[in-house]
Amino acid sequence: MPSSEALAALELAPEDQLWDGLAFPVMDKDEMPLQHTAGGDLVHFHRGVWWKQLNRFFCMPCSLFEAVDPQESWPDPRHALAGYMHLCAKGAESNATYPAIVNDEVKGYSVKRLASKRKSGMIRGAANKLTVRPLAPQELIRDGYEVYVSWHRRVAWGRDRTPESFAEWVQRACSTPKQMLLGAYVDARLVAFMLPYATGHVVAPSFLASHTEYLGYRPNDVLYHAMLCIARQTPGITMADFGPVCSKTSLNEFKLRFGRLREFPAYARVHPLLRLFAAERMRVRYPWLVVKGAQKTS
Repeated sequence: MPSSEALAALELAPEDQLWDGLAFPVMDKDEMPLQHTAGGDLVHFHRGVWWKQLNRFFCMPCSLFEAVDPQESWPDPRHALAGYMHLCAKGAESNATYPAIVNDEVKGYSVKRLASKRKSGMIRGAANKLTVRPLAPQELIRDGYEVYVSWHRRVAWGRDRTPESFAEWVQRACSTPKQMLLGAYVDARLVAFMLPYATGHVVAPSFLASHTEYLGYRPNDVLYHAMLCIARQTPGITMADFGPVCSKTSLNEFKLRFGRLREFPAYARVHPLLRLFAAERMRVRYPWLVVKGAQKTS
């Protein structure tokens, strides 16, 4: 954890110190398959790497920021009929880029250091109207279903869930001991929740939902802020991954308030028939799948 001298040098605001002493439990790459299966992903081990399947037939490593040599490792072809992608080890061949929104300076994160003073002021104001704290799974099961339904209706994404299937999903998602839950409260009411996890040197929010009627309190902003503050305090964590660039401009803009766009050298293989007959659909659905000419990573 950063020393008191280092924290003082960051000029931390009171809103940066609301979670003092709290740190993420950090998973290693061998624990990530359980994390993904708990979330409903199909995984398999092949040539030294654990792979997760997107839409069953496209694969990526379970530990996304694990650098892989394309000459040494690839997924089982039976599970990667559509193709696969991974980030590249230094010096390995790269034929693609992975554009992701990240904060790679989490050890220096402070609400005062946000690029926009207006954004900084909004978060500081919102943090004084909301309480963000860790949740127990049973609390989320009891109080989170209405939040999930409201979020699902607003964004038209995710699955329709009954109270029973929501409880099963929470129990499954929280079956790994290193999964953290964060909840945002207005008074005593849960209005948003996040499932962040940490692996290697990276922390990421695997899921976030917020109640539409309480968006004016900016719970999503405060949950992102809380995640970054906790990441700053977690030994070994140096980067927050907010996910790849997507086709929803407003979501990209929201994430960019907390980080920046980086293009990571990657290696990708896409089935030729998909390139030929589904190129536009893939571009819209997977704008982060950017295949270029082969080159060496530096």
